[in-house]
Amino acid sequence: MILMLVVVGAVAAQPASDLKEYLEAVRAGSYDPVPKSVLQATEAMPLLSVLATYEQDSIVRVRSRAYSIARRIGTKSQESEVRALVVGQLTRGIGDTDGGISGACSGGLTGFTPGDFDVTVKEQLKAFLLPATPHLDQVAMLVGYLVYDPATATLRGLLQERLSSTNKWSVRLALARMGDQESVDFILEKLRAANVSDNLVYDVVPGLVYTRDPAIFVFLEQIIQQDEPLCLSADPDSSQKILCGYRVMEYLAYAIEDFPIPTDEDGEVELDDYEAGLQTVRVWFDSHETYGFKMDVY
Repeated sequence: MILMLVVVGAVAAQPASDLKEYLEAVRAGSYDPVPKSVLQATEAMPLLSVLATYEQDSIVRVRSRAYSIARRIGTKSQESEVRALVVGQLTRGIGDTDGGISGACSGGLTGFTPGDFDVTVKEQLKAFLLPATPHLDQVAMLVGYLVYDPATATLRGLLQERLSSTNKWSVRLALARMGDQESVDFILEKLRAANVSDNLVYDVVPGLVYTRDPAIFVFLEQIIQQDEPLCLSADPDSSQKILCGYRVMEYLAYAIEDFPIPTDEDGEVELDDYEAGLQTVRVWFDSHETYGFKMDVY
């Protein structure tokens, strides 16, 4: 029995040892991939302990790699304790002095569910809602995704600050996700004056889908039902325009419950016939005046 425990302990310790060796190599300038023993390890806690140390390293690329590995471990784990610990580490990473790391951490947190964030972490995120925070747009929308009501006043206050148009729009989207009617009305007013085009579909629609707001989704339904080809084909060799509804359909698939289009585990649409798929979606909307939203995904 004692021998078995020793063997098990040695097996669990090996990935952590490999991780230390790898990160030391990164410090020395190595660009080798993360060892398989680390990515395939069954015990995450020893790895996260190692990563917590290297996340404080003086070298940017070492910290960056440490946070990246932590994110990969957390998003693939089914253990709530592991996921919560990684969320805490990435949240602290938003405060990193390197803007790239800060943005990677706030962006990486969107791969977790609201249940992975405890009140302490939510308060930390709220504290990052400052004009000077790198990638403030991502942080604001992350808070909106969590529907953390105590941050509502802080988000509204940001609208009075001198922010970029991108940041202000993201704050509006975050508030809309949280059910703020004033922000929903503001967004709808902007949409009334918008022309459907590639720019709208690729740059604006993803944010609209993020809101999960029924009134805003009516606007998206209207694009689905349009028969005028206003968007460029994904084929770079084709100049023929296509229906914008094809791309909007892809965005909606991961946001609406019981959507009639099949998706893979990452929420990506799986379709061989897009024309038939779009027609199916149109019929589905015609027969569903109301529908539910997936709120546990960003």
